[in-house]
Amino acid sequence: MDWEVQAQQVTALTLDQVRFAVSFLACIVAGILIRGLRSPTARNLYSLAVGLLLLYYPFGSGIVHVVLTSWVTYIVMWLIPKKCGTWAWLINFPYLLMLHTINASGVSWNKGVLDPTGAQMVLTLKLISTAMCLQDSKEKKLEAMSDYQKSHHLKKLPSLLEFFGYVFCFGNLLAGPIIEFKDYQDFINHTGLWDPRAPKKVPVSGCFLQGVRATVTALLAAALYITQEKTWGYHVFFTDWYHGQPLFLRLCIMQIVGTIYRSRYYFAWSNGWASLAFAGFDFLQWDDKGRAVWGRGCNSRPLKVEFCDSGRVLAAHWNISTGMFLRRYVYERLTPPNGKPTFFTLVATQLVSALWHGLYPGYFLFFVGSAFLFAHSTVTYHWEKQAPSWLQPVVKSLPFWAVKVFITKQCLDFLASAFLVLTWRECLVAWASVYYIPLIWMVGVLALGQIQAAGKKGKGKGKAKRDGAGAPTANGAAALQDAAPDGLRATSSGVAEALAKGLQDAETAPRLADDGDGDDAAAPASKED
Repeated sequence: MDWEVQAQQVTALTLDQVRFAVSFLACIVAGILIRGLRSPTARNLYSLAVGLLLLYYPFGSGIVHVVLTSWVTYIVMWLIPKKCGTWAWLINFPYLLMLHTINASGVSWNKGVLDPTGAQMVLTLKLISTAMCLQDSKEKKLEAMSDYQKSHHLKKLPSLLEFFGYVFCFGNLLAGPIIEFKDYQDFINHTGLWDPRAPKKVPVSGCFLQGVRATVTALLAAALYITQEKTWGYHVFFTDWYHGQPLFLRLCIMQIVGTIYRSRYYFAWSNGWASLAFAGFDFLQWDDKGRAVWGRGCNSRPLKVEFCDSGRVLAAHWNISTGMFLRRYVYERLTPPNGKPTFFTLVATQLVSALWHGLYPGYFLFFVGSAFLFAHSTVTYHWEKQAPSWLQPVVKSLPFWAVKVFITKQCLDFLASAFLVLTWRECLVAWASVYYIPLIWMVGVLALGQIQAAGKKGKGKGKAKRDGAGAPTANGAAALQDAAPDGLRATSSGVAEALAKGLQDAETAPRLADDGDGDDAAAPASKED
């Protein structure tokens, strides 16, 4: 179409990217219009029809993959509900990996060629979560469920209309966020939080303000990406100009490239957020003071990411809904009942996250490296807390905060460069261009933390013996528990355990309180006064 060609010329985007962006903007309008429908049947039909159209426009016949896997999963839920969650994993995850491989999705996306694999990524998590919630009700007694499972399990198979309305959810498959079927059902049926007979109704003004906020964020992110990507794309890592710059400038350029590429995710996720917000689906709960809490549709907090001063809370602000899925449906379910997570549990969770993104070496380098990022940040965090009183004014000063932001962002963007270039050879070229300095820093800090923990462990045991304790081993461990940093206590005396702590932080941080330190970085959502 002529207008599509003109849009390509103005934005310098590919045709696929233009159509994708148009679908995103239409998704916002779809969120507004659903407010005018009151009947649950009409709302489900609208959700299904609009979602199909918004997917068909950019992907065409490619949406057959979405329809096929949705039908197969529904049939499995109908025929074998007691094991449907397990089968959903076995069906949908390998199918997603097949699409990643056939479409070479990572490289194709970097070239501006889009395919339905991205939508299939969102769908995979939605189908698995829904099937697992039905399996919970058939397989577990209520007292054996966690609080989250109690509030989200499905007592019966959804109707076809409910199921497919949820699957397509007026464009939600374009980029998420991942939403639970039970929450969608309450929203569509005007029950639960959205019950019009409830003592307090969801404030319309709050829905509007959250929608405007998300839309503005999306537009700013789009403007940043469109105007800067051609200059500061990842291709700059392989230019003579870049390699001819001083080391400090190369480090700064790596940060710029990372920010530019994250802006395309900010655009996509903020559009999805805006759609849910205008629809009223962004509402979370009422807090203790009677204020509305928002953020169900928020999948990232750009300023929190770009100005984060510690890697230990990064996961709380990036791809939030996927982190929640990994926590609820991988990490917690692999943890033994009434037991603690093992190193296998944590590694398996990170492996699922890497495979979900694709099979390129860059993804695995990024997710393995993120364990070092989170683990080393835990060490530096506790070093700050243990700094002597005379040094606290420096630790709390603005210049020191700026240095922490620079280091955190540098480590993040160093790892993210692998996520962008994808292939093993190009990853090593990008990392070697800055002499692996961020990686050396993270490993060095982690090693020093281990040495410190080992020293305090020895002192704790020696003190227990001098005190004539009846149980020296237990007292020695207790002394270490009091002295060592939280991330490096007695149960984390080795490098593997410290990395496990980093993995745990990576997958369990979203929407969790952050050590009770008054740090609101991991707060669940915004509040409306």
